[in-house]
Amino acid sequence: MYAEKTSQVELIGVGPKPERRPCSRCEAVRVFRPVMWYRVLFIGGPFGAIAERKYFFLCSICNTGWQLDKSKVKIPLSKIPLPFLYRYGLVIGLCIVFIVLVYQAITRLG
Repeated sequence: MYAEKTSQVELIGVGPKPERRPCSRCEAVRVFRPVMWYRVLFIGGPFGAIAERKYFFLCSICNTGWQLDKSKVKIPLSKIPLPFLYRYGLVIGLCIVFIVLVYQAITRLG
């Protein structure tokens, strides 16, 4: 079973500071906020892993903006508010598989 989901999270307080700039779509000065767009891959149920991250500055009204250079955005993944199973899902899933395999090996020997 394989699935994927995309979502975004605002980086207020952990990333670059919001800036007031002219928006080309709104044709007015707006606040542009930092946002991380991410893609989560799910393998075998609710256990996911973040597969891709992109950083943007987006207009707070129309969500138009530009992509930031990933090498210049120095935010540790631990500081970004992500759901628990997106952050640790793959590790938890692998641990469960390992425990089941060890349990089966022990019951066959005993």
